[in-house]
Amino acid sequence: MRNIPLFVTLGSPLGIGMMKRVIRQLPEFPRPPIAEWINGLREDDFVTLGRELETSNLGFSGIINISRDLVEEDDKHAVSAYLRSRPICASIHAAVTDG
Repeated sequence: MRNIPLFVTLGSPLGIGMMKRVIRQLPEFPRPPIAEWINGLREDDFVTLGRELETSNLGFSGIINISRDLVEEDDKHAVSAYLRSRPICASIHAAVTDG
């Protein structure tokens, strides 16, 4: 099994129903193999419905939800709003540079 230092989801509740079916088959998910999971979401995005990924809707805890300090974009689904977020970028940078 591979170790995954960082798993990032942006602007999506991951089809919570679908993920619950997958996770039931992987009782150790997300740790291991995922060391850290960051989920970026906009509260005004109808896809996420402003819902964070958490124990009550996904079945396990430890996901870091980031919804603050996102750059405003006309397109609420634009990935650039997430990729300009300092906390999201800092986490990605740390994961790919080992620190």
